Amino acid sequence: GLKKCLTSIDKLDYPKDRIETIIIEGPETVPVKVQKGYEKSTGEYIVYGANDMEFHPESIRKALFLSKKEDKGLVAFNSGELSPDNGNICEHFMISKSLVKQLGGIFDTRFHHVGVDNLLWKKASNVGQAIRSEGAKIIHNHFSKGGIYDEIYDKGWKMAERDRELLSRII
Repeated sequence: GLKKCLTSIDKLDYPKDRIETIIIEGPETVPVKVQKGYEKSTGEYIVYGANDMEFHPESIRKALFLSKKEDKGLVAFNSGELSPDNGNICEHFMISKSLVKQLGGIFDTRFHHVGVDNLLWKKASNVGQAIRSEGAKIIHNHFSKGGIYDEIYDKGWKMAERDRELLSRII
């Protein structure tokens, strides 16, 4: 999956010299890996991608345009699906570093994976900084949609119920 994601980054309709790709591997949880990537990054915006997704060539350009046009710090990519309860609206996203500082971080590292994106969406929405882009499309090859269930998913999903309980207490 990582190869597909990296290939989609190479095909982005966006200046290559303005793209910084940071790969974080290891046994850590998704929130910890995202935090490490954030700390290493040098740009004004952070884009969260993963080994189970691919970017549409225009996704970054369209997300950035919408962010600036609507003055929103968090732009959720459009994977073509949206749960009736707006769950997983923010599976993959672009966020400004200034909003990350305002929110006190990207992901709550107490989570393993499930719900951490919903919490980010809620926090950004509470300060009027979240928007979903119809034009910034991605393909999310999630295992529940026929993607590969590997050791990374296994680690996160073993803690799914714990994460859901934590999310219900926070939101």
